[in-house]
Amino acid sequence: MYKKRVLGLTLALMLTGTSSIYANGFNDVKDSNWAAASISRMSEKNYVGGFPDGTFKPASNISRAEFVAIVNKINGFTDQQDSQFKDLNSSHWAYGEIKAATKAGYIGGFPDGTFGPNLPVTREQAAAILNNIYKLENSAKSVTIKDLSKVSPWAADSVMRVVSNGIMGGYEDGTFGPKKPVTRAECIVILDRIVSGIQKEAGKETGKTDPAGTPSTGTPSTGTPSTGTSSSTGGGSSSGGGGSKLPSAQQVKESLNSVVEELKSSVQPKLTTNLQKQTAEAISSSLSKYIANNNYSIDSDVENAKSKISQMSTAEYNAFKNAITGNIPAKDLDNLNKYFDLKK
Repeated sequence: MYKKRVLGLTLALMLTGTSSIYANGFNDVKDSNWAAASISRMSEKNYVGGFPDGTFKPASNISRAEFVAIVNKINGFTDQQDSQFKDLNSSHWAYGEIKAATKAGYIGGFPDGTFGPNLPVTREQAAAILNNIYKLENSAKSVTIKDLSKVSPWAADSVMRVVSNGIMGGYEDGTFGPKKPVTRAECIVILDRIVSGIQKEAGKETGKTDPAGTPSTGTPSTGTPSTGTSSSTGGGSSSGGGGSKLPSAQQVKESLNSVVEELKSSVQPKLTTNLQKQTAEAISSSLSKYIANNNYSIDSDVENAKSKISQMSTAEYNAFKNAITGNIPAKDLDNLNKYFDLKK
């Protein structure tokens, strides 16, 4: 197995340059907010942002277009497929993101030929999209949902899977609230659980704003994947493709290989100072050794990388971080960094 600590070496690459988990900079998200930690982590990784007035609007509903943009960034979905949605044209800010999501196969449109980019996402739609992408294991035997009869047929299996896997939860009265819209805070908490591997005990999560809400700042497929058939309710179909299961040892190895390749071909040519180049080379060399022999100890390499980073000026460090995060797919950075957090 690829040891979790290996992800730490990678990075030095995902360094955020902040010392506080609550340094999110949003003037409407207090440290005491139930979603503050998740909002900070996801904003530091540039998966989600705020508004021009400095707010995050955690209680606002999330739209389908917003969700698509976040999910694509997390998973590195960039290939696009033309889609003829009646209510979507090239002037929409998420036009390319929606085409990429359609290509990935985790979202589709409604029976009337629309996509509804500005419609809010419901909890059952979020469940369907998450299951479409991550193909969650079926361990639903331990889950009881009082309002399961109110869940749309196309989403029932997905709801059971996300709840039993601790990705989403229910309310204190035992209901799931399938038709309720998902807030931005709820979205962030759920996608943060997937990204960070933080999952709650199945079915036991409660909270006044339903912390077991939906994925990050977006809306799950209220249509079905490109390989499925759209339902009248606009929910996701479990038959869709796109995405993968949570990372296995082989997938982690592939991510490591990808990082090494991108470091050598795309990142290092853009670095200009000796410290930047030496740090990138140290990371690349250590990862290569670890890939060849997973018993190789990277501890001293991690400390070496951290030492070099600590010597960088703020401008030097920011350029180094931008070169890495701008050239290595988010899904690879995420698979690596989520187990080990390094900061300057």
